[in-house]
Amino acid sequence: MATKIITNKKRIPYIVYFDKEDVDLVESYQWRIKKCRHLHYVQGFKKSEGNKKTVYMHRLITNPGTGTVDHVNGCGLDNRRKNLNVGSQSDNLMKRRKSLGSKSKYRGVDYIKKDNVWRARISCMGDEVFLAYFNNEDDAGYAYNCMHSFILSK
Repeated sequence: MATKIITNKKRIPYIVYFDKEDVDLVESYQWRIKKCRHLHYVQGFKKSEGNKKTVYMHRLITNPGTGTVDHVNGCGLDNRRKNLNVGSQSDNLMKRRKSLGSKSKYRGVDYIKKDNVWRARISCMGDEVFLAYFNNEDDAGYAYNCMHSFILSK
């Protein structure tokens, strides 16, 4: 494993991880830390080129083409090959965390105040699927988790 210290715009240092086999590739770019939603990623551009086309380190290392790259451990600064998983956008969205602004402790569950019920729903292949209404949050969370497990098993 290799490491590199990279700073963000405020000059705060971050430790970035990648494999030793990728050192030459990584060193040919100039890097910075980019925050996207709740994660930090490593973004850079080729030192020798004048056009400064940006690339994310995880995409440079995996070369996924049109696929998406998922950080298995959820850390965007860990770009070791064993932590990077190439898949479709649908695969990546299935693994995403629940919304930060959600009132529910469960992903796929929200509270309908006017009806005093909890709603469970899930996205599958780009379509939102309504599961059911429940009187309590835990039952709605259980319904979402069951459907999520079922979809992932297909």
